[in-house]
Amino acid sequence: MNGGKTAIKFNNEFWQMIVELYQSDTPIKHLSSEYGVFETTIDKQIKKPIPFR
Repeated sequence: MNGGKTAIKFNNEFWQMIVELYQSDTPIKHLSSEYGVFETTIDKQIKKPIPFR
């Protein structure tokens, strides 16, 4: 078991919104507390290459 916590998968639109907020000068610490995502997870998503569309 995972200690009673349920893993949540976020879709690409969610991560795109997070990256856009970060790029508009919203601190990672604020995004983490606002959306309930670890700062390290947000940092990894921000550094991910953007897929071709």
